[in-house]
Amino acid sequence: MSANLKHLEIPIVGMDCNRCPQTIEKALKGIAGVKKASVNFSTKKAYVEFDLEAASLKKILEAIRAAGYQSGVSTLKVG
Repeated sequence: MSANLKHLEIPIVGMDCNRCPQTIEKALKGIAGVKKASVNFSTKKAYVEFDLEAASLKKILEAIRAAGYQSGVSTLKVG
């Protein structure tokens, strides 16, 4: 595993249908450096694995906003 590979857990505000996670995942996967992105409708959270050298937290949060959703307080897991 790359030392720059990080895991991010982001609460998502505004999901109200079963298609919402797919919209957010598509936006996240469109960011260079994002290796994996999944959104769970039940828990209202996005899980993102990304390369810190290629992607940034700012870009990830901007993609969520651009898709029409808001993010809550995020948790970054190192390693």
